[in-house]
Amino acid sequence: MRRIECKGAPRDLGIEQGLAFAREIGDWCATQGLRPQRFRLPLLRRLAGGAVLGAGVGRETLRHYPHAVECATGIARASRTSLDALMEDVVATAYAAPGHPLTQPAAACAAPGVGAGRALDATQPWVARRTVPEVGFASVEVVLPWLPGGVVGVNAEGLAVAVAAPAAPPRHVGLRAAPAWLLVQECLQRFADLRGAVAWCLERPSAGCFHLLLADASGGVARVDVDGETRSRAPGGHGLEVAGGTEGERAALRARLTDGEASAPLAGFAVARCADAALRVELDGEVVELSAR
Repeated sequence: MRRIECKGAPRDLGIEQGLAFAREIGDWCATQGLRPQRFRLPLLRRLAGGAVLGAGVGRETLRHYPHAVECATGIARASRTSLDALMEDVVATAYAAPGHPLTQPAAACAAPGVGAGRALDATQPWVARRTVPEVGFASVEVVLPWLPGGVVGVNAEGLAVAVAAPAAPPRHVGLRAAPAWLLVQECLQRFADLRGAVAWCLERPSAGCFHLLLADASGGVARVDVDGETRSRAPGGHGLEVAGGTEGERAALRARLTDGEASAPLAGFAVARCADAALRVELDGEVVELSAR
């Protein structure tokens, strides 16, 4: 599993990621039938008028998640890829695109003293990234080379966040809000504990069909469910919280956190631990650990 460290402003973070994974991003564009052409419009005003960012989900993502779009801009420029191509993929996740790595069934969990965990599809080119933003908390997370945010991570203050999708997400037609998985990176950068992070997840405009599971260094646990453009906080929060994926995946994830045993339904596993602000990823027999501090 490849590792990278990115530092600086959102666009600088993206540039470092794009330079490191230009080949992987180009290969991905080719398999998706997307145009691997460098996007050459530098002005935000003109970006907002483009085919992808100028309306609907793209416009709402630019409006409410500007750091993510700036990071994607850096990735696109450094990898000589069209920003429209990268943003088309971000937009697709809001509509639960079949087979997409972020919307295919996956289970996530959170537990006091452990942090947040998530099942990973070992066929995807996951990257363990250490992020040191110009403003906000440093963090470590698991990302895909062409996307600006992670699916599970922990920051230097011990806040851990994971996102997962249910086994059979409903089709939401006409969504306009940004995909809710972008909240993972937002929370890691902005918040030290559950109080602020949960409020942000509930109030920030977002959509899709996702479960966000959070834990912090004090032992608190929370879950926010996103269904369409409706968000709600699940009751409980005192013990092990597991959501998303199939029942088999949920059972396997419980076993991994409680017994430390590998289980067949999981192709890979990542745990963002709160106590030492570290991320542990097990993928195809390889173990990678990174610290956010």
